Amino acid sequence: DAISGAEGTGAGYGTLYGGEYIPELGEGKMTISDVLRMQTSGLYRGKNVYAKDEYDSTATGRYQFMPKVLKEEAERAGYDLDTTLFTPQLQDELIIRRLRELRGVTPTLLRSEGMSDNVIDKLAPEFASFPNLFGPDAKGRYGTNTSFYGQGGKSADFIKKLYNESTGMNKMSPMPPPVLPPVQDD
Repeated sequence: DAISGAEGTGAGYGTLYGGEYIPELGEGKMTISDVLRMQTSGLYRGKNVYAKDEYDSTATGRYQFMPKVLKEEAERAGYDLDTTLFTPQLQDELIIRRLRELRGVTPTLLRSEGMSDNVIDKLAPEFASFPNLFGPDAKGRYGTNTSFYGQGGKSADFIKKLYNESTGMNKMSPMPPPVLPPVQDD
């Protein structure tokens, strides 16, 4: 919830960069290949669906998967791109797998630290909305407290607040273990 809140997608599994919402995507009725074609062309049913700005992003879904990341994670998990539906459950599975295996954000780490500065910094290379707290960022800068990619980003306090709200905790309460889907740990 903290990631989707920071990325501006809320619970919208069908949200595209720029805010367009595709019901079929949100309902899990598109295959991974369908999604990749939409990202590559920028079109859905003949209509331009991604915001056109200086970032020219085709981020898609609740966690704003970029095409390369989506393809890489789906193939790593062994999914057939042409037959596997990009369901909300699959979006959750792929992002949890990526964060655990590539970014080192495991259930154990979240149980011990919650949404700490360390965790936020580990997630910064994955999400443009997360601040680069220690660095280096994509341009080699350290501790900019802004997006890893120079897109602005949200503050660490804002992301911590989203996390605490999603776990039912406030800043004054001790951090309980977060509720996570079952996955192999560490």
